[in-house]
Amino acid sequence: CTDNESEKIYEITFDPSRAFMITEMITTTKKGYYVKTQCEYKKTKEGFWHPTKGVRSFKKREPFVMNITEFVLNGPEDDYVLDMPKGTNIRDYTKDPDNPEVYRYGLAHKSYEQITSSKGRFVAGIAVDETGQPVGGVSVQVCCHKRPHGEEGKFRWKFSGEFDVLNAKTDAQGHFAIELEEDGFYNLRFSPKNHAAIIAYDIPVGTSDLKVTLPDGGTVVGRVVRIENGQKVPVPFAEVKLKQCDRASYTHLGFDRERKTKTDPDGRFRFEHVRTRMRGSKTRKSRDWGYDTFRVWELSCENVSQSVAFYEGMKIEKLELLVGELTEPLQLVGKKLPALDNINIDFTYEQTKDKPILLCFWDKNQRPSRRCLAELAKKADDLAAKGIVLIAVHSSAVEQNELDDWLTKNNISIPVGTIKADIERTLLIWGVRGQPWLILTDRNHTVTAEGFGINELDEKIRPK
Repeated sequence: CTDNESEKIYEITFDPSRAFMITEMITTTKKGYYVKTQCEYKKTKEGFWHPTKGVRSFKKREPFVMNITEFVLNGPEDDYVLDMPKGTNIRDYTKDPDNPEVYRYGLAHKSYEQITSSKGRFVAGIAVDETGQPVGGVSVQVCCHKRPHGEEGKFRWKFSGEFDVLNAKTDAQGHFAIELEEDGFYNLRFSPKNHAAIIAYDIPVGTSDLKVTLPDGGTVVGRVVRIENGQKVPVPFAEVKLKQCDRASYTHLGFDRERKTKTDPDGRFRFEHVRTRMRGSKTRKSRDWGYDTFRVWELSCENVSQSVAFYEGMKIEKLELLVGELTEPLQLVGKKLPALDNINIDFTYEQTKDKPILLCFWDKNQRPSRRCLAELAKKADDLAAKGIVLIAVHSSAVEQNELDDWLTKNNISIPVGTIKADIERTLLIWGVRGQPWLILTDRNHTVTAEGFGINELDEKIRPK
């Protein structure tokens, strides 16, 4: 199909005999640029379609491998529909990448009323919070099927990824219903966004009044620091992980996958809605199952970790992860710009909301730095016309009057700051490996490129 307004052409090639499909999009922009995007999908044994690889070419450039997350089924664009053949299970990652919706056999979702009024097999109920109020938008998924096996009282458990197709989301009244194809007992995993996850065990087929209370969960608060010059200093924008320790014993629980966050400019981090209790593994008798075992978590950053558990209360705070000395420049691509706390400059990020930033670290005592800054100053108007904000940071100990005189003499009118103290550490935080050092961000101030030459600038800022 084509869309004349956006000048897009979509072509879908589908080979059901090979369980293989290719989608291709060709775009010709109003400026005459030619962009071609292609994605390849393969069908898994469970019947799901997964993107396996993709390429994108711009003008006559060589194709390059793209991030797989750029390819999704039923994408956000509303000018085309990817119509899959009936009988194919489809995962839709666009609304919730962690808990995709599944269209069983390519069919639309049935409502709670449609399922519960049918004569088929199903389980249904309601999800509420700890005050008894219904909770909507909660992903509910079968994670285990238990069937009678052999002599009376014996059962066989099945844990499988193919249960992804047996799922639902609670409606505004907290109701959910899941169609089933086999008799037996099912474990249901509830994965809310603003509550802790939980599993309801041994729910028999035909249950229509199951009531599940979603716990608020616990909170973990702390900060990451390192020792420098005998003092503790915060580590900004560091990745902190929280994962379940005893993964081997409780992998069937499924819902406590590794969680990640980034520290703020002051090195602080926070995890909310953390599961505090879990079912013990000493018995398989469902009547003895209860959430009476403390769940132990592993909190880690870089090569340092420590165990945490909610033995007292629902909040663990004032934790401190002490990581090693900062000896290598940080990698900033894909991360937010560090705070300007140690840089003396008449400039704030708030002044450039929704605008890309081009930042140059330079040293007046180095000829390449002086030349680079002068060339950037000449480009300031062109960059401003493209919405890009240009700033510079001087990185060596020079008298302020001497620096100001040089800037005035060379007609440098862009904002130029200086590092207040601890120049070496500041350069490491900003990832500077040599000077001049250019850093480019997108509109959200996330770094897209660093350490490139001024001769590469036009290519770096060209729209992809």
